[in-house]
Amino acid sequence: MSFEILKKELTARIIRNVYLFYGPEDYLLKKYTSQLENITINKDFKDMNMNVTEGKLDLQMLIEKCMTVPFL
Repeated sequence: MSFEILKKELTARIIRNVYLFYGPEDYLLKKYTSQLENITINKDFKDMNMNVTEGKLDLQMLIEKCMTVPFL
């Protein structure tokens, strides 16, 4: 998916099931992840309902996080 498509979908509040952001563009990474957070996560419960993983990812850990039911 290109940044142009992502920008249009976020503006229209169209959210897909999974996003994978990678690459050297820290500014764009922060911009679009912040927009996703603002659209999808209640600010009062952000710490309980959001998992952020950076660096090497263990597949079993990812599966466990995906299977965990949101708290609120």
